[in-house]
Amino acid sequence: MKISGFFCGVRNISDSLAVLPKQVYSRDGDKRTALLDHPITKLIYRTPNLCMTAFTFWRSFAVCMLVKGNGFAQIVRNGAGWPVELKLLHPDDVTVYESEGQLYYKVTGIDRWLFSDEMFHVPGFTFDGKVGVSVIRYAADNLSMNLSADAFAVDAYDDRAITYGVIETDTTGLNESGKKNLKKIFEANLNTGKKNRVTVLDDGMKYKPISLSPQEAMFIEAKASGVADIARWLNIPLHKLHVSGEGGYNFLVQMSMEYLQATIQPLAEQIKQEVERKLITERGKSTGEYAYFNYKKLLEVDPKTRAEYYKNMVYIKAMNPNEVRKLEDMNPYDGGDEFLQMANMMTEEQIKKELQDA
Repeated sequence: MKISGFFCGVRNISDSLAVLPKQVYSRDGDKRTALLDHPITKLIYRTPNLCMTAFTFWRSFAVCMLVKGNGFAQIVRNGAGWPVELKLLHPDDVTVYESEGQLYYKVTGIDRWLFSDEMFHVPGFTFDGKVGVSVIRYAADNLSMNLSADAFAVDAYDDRAITYGVIETDTTGLNESGKKNLKKIFEANLNTGKKNRVTVLDDGMKYKPISLSPQEAMFIEAKASGVADIARWLNIPLHKLHVSGEGGYNFLVQMSMEYLQATIQPLAEQIKQEVERKLITERGKSTGEYAYFNYKKLLEVDPKTRAEYYKNMVYIKAMNPNEVRKLEDMNPYDGGDEFLQMANMMTEEQIKKELQDA
């Protein structure tokens, strides 16, 4: 997390997952109804527990998924069996155990094993589908070069760019003891910690710094930057890591769509399915209740694309103007619940009236 690119990527993904509106809907045939007052909607979109907001909870949960490989939250239920609280748990405090096809969880500080229906658990990358593996385990060797480059930069800054070097001389009378004394004096003068450090060399001695060749320096710089590798490890577009020069507006719009589809949706789908599996009751499922994540929220920053989407939805009569206004947090207007005709943006009743008048 000390690598800026990696931190930025984790922060972007976790923020995107946290900002998604999460609600419970009811399906009755072709009709869909948002259950805004549903207890599970309040739990996943408003207040998962008394210590944090839903945004903070989901961001922290997503960070654990990405960095530690697993997101854990204890499900607290009331006497009727309804989930009333989600307590975020640190992955290092949870041990997962499987027995006879069931998962059990041992949590530090809790004196009993938790059953599967008491744990909201979403693994990140996983081989067995039960316990996730941290991406850092596989990215460690690759990312360690970034850390080494940062440490080298700190050392160079502290030493004011004084590099390794040797002292050359044509004099042959310098014995081993003399070499040690010269080395000691030379290093002592350069390690005073003061801004201006000068040492004097006698007998035609010359200080020659040892540096990398230009080719070696370019290779190390390319590898140490590591931004492209970080993007691959996190499956995130480069522009999300604030890489300059990553195309123009149309390119960024396309890459934002790619980011939503390839990076956010798979992770959000895992969380959504766990919500439906663990939080929505069997009775609720039988009546058509399901979880819904509004991915369009991530496209609100692009007004051009959003406007084009709304226009097309109105043209094909998939949405009416008041439904568009609702999504934009605007008040409805009289007549806005009627669908418009694509030809001249008039309602069917208005067209019929004009035909009759004609």
